Amino acid sequence: MIFKRISMKLPTFSFFSLIISGVLSGLSVTNVASQEWTVPDGGRLVAVWSQEELKPHVRSQAQSLIEIRHNFEKAGLPGQSWRYDHIYTLMKNITVTEESSTATRDEIKYYRARLMQHSHNFYGAERLLSEIKSNSRYFATATLMLAQVLNEQERHQDAKSACLKLLLTDPDIAAGCAAATRPEMTESLQALLQTIAQRSDNNILNSWLMYQSVSGYVREGQPEKALSSYFKWHNNSTESELTVADLSIISDAYIEMNQPYEVIELLSNKISTKFPDDALVIQLARAEKNINSTDATGSRQWQSYATLRMEERIRRNDVSYGELISVYYAELKNDNRSAKFWREKYRRKIHQDRVLSGVTAEVKPTLDVSQKIDDSDVSFLGFLSYSLSTTE
Repeated sequence: MIFKRISMKLPTFSFFSLIISGVLSGLSVTNVASQEWTVPDGGRLVAVWSQEELKPHVRSQAQSLIEIRHNFEKAGLPGQSWRYDHIYTLMKNITVTEESSTATRDEIKYYRARLMQHSHNFYGAERLLSEIKSNSRYFATATLMLAQVLNEQERHQDAKSACLKLLLTDPDIAAGCAAATRPEMTESLQALLQTIAQRSDNNILNSWLMYQSVSGYVREGQPEKALSSYFKWHNNSTESELTVADLSIISDAYIEMNQPYEVIELLSNKISTKFPDDALVIQLARAEKNINSTDATGSRQWQSYATLRMEERIRRNDVSYGELISVYYAELKNDNRSAKFWREKYRRKIHQDRVLSGVTAEVKPTLDVSQKIDDSDVSFLGFLSYSLSTTE
């Protein structure tokens, strides 16, 4: 078991202070921590700054890219969403010049696409990712992300076509990518993902494959297998390495298995008072509501907090969070009409973004037939060919 046993007691911070910090900082585009200032007695000197120290910190573009890379590595962890704001600030100073190498241009495109994906501008991300060529060091990662962006829009055929672009550069990744684009996750596809992971020593790829496997089992209504798969793949991981996406899908499995206390145990100490992750807040509220169904005197702290967070997003018409707002209405308020309204509103936004971005053509695979494929890859190519040729 990779999770350490933790107390069932909910966080001891003041719920009122959590509300204030959540609304004022957690939902803002640029989060600024409030500070209390007291005038020193008797004109006492408390600090000295030189003119040099007052100057803004100047970074070279190379230094900024290194810092952006570091922040992206941490941004998916609980309580680290503030890093996206920092990345946005750093990216403002990133420019592409005639002297920029192709590798630098691709790196910048990839980072901008990641920011667009984070803000649910899927078509803007799609446009940038499609510009990264097969000879780029970012090609495989960008193509996996492209397939994911297309899959999130339920454009499964386009996602499969994107996966085909990896066929000659890395058949293993292509096969795993294609398996993950299918709306259903069969046992044979699960076996394929696990086989690819056993052949690979790429931790990033393996984490991606693991997530696809676990989420596939959850979609298929097999939460026990989802958790078994997760623990099997992450037997050497620590709790601190779990991303918000990991925690969300694991808690989904626990909720499906009617084990709400496991969700409280897993997530209650993951909620940052300054930068709470709404996806985890919603999961805690769902678990708490489940507990309340058999214990009417139980706490409603997380349900109240989820309501606070979602009402603020609704007030701001935060359509990019429409899917999460839809879950809030359906799961916590039993209001299917409002849930449907926000779900459709979110989908209309995606369609409008596509029109504004000018993305209309399907993603076509580009194969260089002059490249050769090793015999060892034939079995994977055959499976991939079957996977891609099967329609929903």
